[in-house]
Amino acid sequence: MFKLIEKKLIHDYQAIKQHFTEQKIKQTKFGNYHTKQIFTKLQGMINNIHFIVGSGRCGTNLLNNMLRCHPDILPITETHFISTLATKINNQKLSFEAFWNILDQHYTSKGDKKWIDIHLEAGNIFNKKAFKQHFQNTCKQQQINTNPQRISTFFQQCYKSTKHSTIIDKTPQYGLHMSAIAKFFPQAKFIHLIRDGRFVATSMTKHLGICKLIHGGHPEKLQHFSYQGQLTHLPAKSATLKESIQYWKTMVKATQKESKQLAEGYYLEIRYEDLIITPKKIIQQISDFLSLPQKSFWQWRASLLPRPDAFNKEIRRLSAQEYEQLTHLSKNMLEEFGYFTQSHIKFQQHIKNLKLENQKFRKTWNFIFPRPQGKTNKTFRNN
Repeated sequence: MFKLIEKKLIHDYQAIKQHFTEQKIKQTKFGNYHTKQIFTKLQGMINNIHFIVGSGRCGTNLLNNMLRCHPDILPITETHFISTLATKINNQKLSFEAFWNILDQHYTSKGDKKWIDIHLEAGNIFNKKAFKQHFQNTCKQQQINTNPQRISTFFQQCYKSTKHSTIIDKTPQYGLHMSAIAKFFPQAKFIHLIRDGRFVATSMTKHLGICKLIHGGHPEKLQHFSYQGQLTHLPAKSATLKESIQYWKTMVKATQKESKQLAEGYYLEIRYEDLIITPKKIIQQISDFLSLPQKSFWQWRASLLPRPDAFNKEIRRLSAQEYEQLTHLSKNMLEEFGYFTQSHIKFQQHIKNLKLENQKFRKTWNFIFPRPQGKTNKTFRNN
């Protein structure tokens, strides 16, 4: 009996290995982004664009990479210009030149690069002037005049292939503008990724862009921070843990409040920790939420992306004093989401238990689909 089971497992493993060997895609790294060299024409984009939102430093990169394993999905990096168009411009009619100028005036936190250039580079487009002309001609020929249609067409022109049907945008701050974006893209769904605020806070203090947001008074005072490089002129100084945990609380509460404006079935809340501990269960939940076509093996592959040592890294950078301080400042909200708030010593044991749960899951699947060793396959890295 055991030999029959062993034979079946080996057969399944060989099938999986062959499938993903055939699906290998070259990757290119630019800036802080790992992006596939895919040229994708996304048919029906307006009905097939969804968003991952959150506080920032909450695991959106990991979830984006996990969803990348579905053959019909093209996850892209942040855009920022969609919320500007949805809130500042709304239904106003814009000339093509005015529309392009808005896209072209959204900068990264350092101000050294534009988000539109990041997307063009991801699409292997390096002649921006020629792309703009082709984009304009397409809009004119097809009588594309509304802003949502132009956004859809921009992605269609930027990523040119017939392989993907759904795009995932991972701009965390879109959680503050979900209702406005939903008017642009009525079929869009939003996944709100929530992570333990204590670990978010420690990560935020080391992230220049989010520190600038905190000092600039986002989201109350500073809105559309990427537009016209508003962050560029803010001082590049670190935020305190107290400021960071307060920012986390503000962002999570504001996103939850905004979600009440959405129709039922268009908003999903998941915890980052659950994504690490029970990835297969959460990926299935997301797949059902987005009504993704069932494809062979993708959930298995996605489930192996979270690293079991993720919790170890978090606890190493959070001292007992910092743990007590951050827990005191956010205890009620942490408990609301089911996070552990007892003593630091008990918390360390709690983290070890979480790691063991992830290791049990991985042990079950690693015999069938072992994780590649070393750094030879970066698709399996949690960037």
